[in-house]
Amino acid sequence: MRLRMLLIMVIAVMAFSLLATSSAFAQNLPCTSVNLTLVPTHGVAGTSVMATGGNLMGNTETEFYWDTIDAPGFLGQVLSSDPGGDFSFSFNVPAGATAGVHQVTVRGLFGNETLVDCSADFTVDATVQTDAYSPALAAQG
Repeated sequence: MRLRMLLIMVIAVMAFSLLATSSAFAQNLPCTSVNLTLVPTHGVAGTSVMATGGNLMGNTETEFYWDTIDAPGFLGQVLSSDPGGDFSFSFNVPAGATAGVHQVTVRGLFGNETLVDCSADFTVDATVQTDAYSPALAAQG
């Protein structure tokens, strides 16, 4: 009975150690290896964008944010990366996005712990107003 209990404790300690090591490894993962890529990298509000990347731990939950990592900036999530740590996520540029450079951030999660936050730039193009009133056209009509 004692041997059995000792064996269970050793297995538990090894499992905890493995989880802690995996978590620490992912936390130190540089963003350059995650390689967050946006396609396209610019467009107007409403543009459909594909975010891809990888080298996370397999089956890592990923969340995506626009400009700020909080509820208003939340774009969505992928419940888990594939077994190789790769992920892809499609989103639309928020309707109220202003012209200029914005940050799209992927957050890798392991349980309740943030493992890595990596960002890529997306440039919102200024929209051109095509229905402007033109006095010259109005005078012709």
